[in-house]
Amino acid sequence: MKKALFILIASCLISGGMAGQTLAESLRVEPGFRDVILRGYSRPLVSSTVAAEVSGVITTRYYDVGDTITNQPLVQIDPTWINLELQENASAIERTRIAVDQARLRASWLEKDFKRLQTLVNEGGVSRSTFDEIEQQRDQARLEIRLQEQQFEQLQIQRKTLVEQQKRHRPTAPTGWQVAQRYVDEGELVAAGSPLMDVGDYRHLLIPLSVTAAELSAIREQTQARLNGQDVTYHLHTVSPAFDEKTRKITIELMIDHFTGEQRGGLPFEVAVRMPDEGLMIPVAAISNRYNHPKVKRRDQSQAIEISILNHQGDWVRIAPTTALQPGVELLDQTPDGGSGKP
Repeated sequence: MKKALFILIASCLISGGMAGQTLAESLRVEPGFRDVILRGYSRPLVSSTVAAEVSGVITTRYYDVGDTITNQPLVQIDPTWINLELQENASAIERTRIAVDQARLRASWLEKDFKRLQTLVNEGGVSRSTFDEIEQQRDQARLEIRLQEQQFEQLQIQRKTLVEQQKRHRPTAPTGWQVAQRYVDEGELVAAGSPLMDVGDYRHLLIPLSVTAAELSAIREQTQARLNGQDVTYHLHTVSPAFDEKTRKITIELMIDHFTGEQRGGLPFEVAVRMPDEGLMIPVAAISNRYNHPKVKRRDQSQAIEISILNHQGDWVRIAPTTALQPGVELLDQTPDGGSGKP
């Protein structure tokens, strides 16, 4: 029993010592850096203003601001006149179809009469003038068929044009988009070209930013950010090839991969990027008396090294360069327990 207890205590002491050694070894001098917070606001992936293509009175409005678009049109513009034109066109098509059938019947009858008289004129049974008259009537009937068929085709094209105009009385937007702004209401008269609603695809959010080349490199190397207080991931969506010579920045767009909050524009976005800076970075745990005469101790030396703190960066401080310290140098833990795990 005593032997087992001794082994347990020894194991704890060894583990604690190893933990302290690991913590101490993790305190290293790093090259200078500064944490930069880039901020922006969300916007939809695509947005558009839907305008009226025809004039008329709005008889029905199907959506209001914030509504998600389904298979219904945005509005219904009074289709009375276009419907009447379609009815008139349908009647004209039917009349032309009858005229074509009549012309074909007449041409068929004249063709039979022509063949009968052709035999008789060769035998001297009818005069040549009578035969020529029948031949001319037959040719005219054939031309009449072509004329009516052409008229029928023109009416069919006209019908397609009217159907397209009828569709424009029911302007639409892609399913799943949302209405961001409404400009009209039921009973209002609109002219062709008048804006009806602003719509956008808020299912996918973009974050436009203007960044330096160094900040862009840092953004490419990570994917973590915060949107409206929620941790999110992102990916680089677009990078403008243009360069603003005044600000010396590049315009980019980040796309949010997954966000469970309310999908809308104007949500605050933050991404922290680490930028190289002058000086050296020292872990806070490696500094003693930092408020009076801050010092650190190298792991391979017993003498303390006085440092000049430039600023704080979370668990790090940035110090002025010194010949006594270089990136990669190991430092001793200066916290009360010394990293050994002892009370």
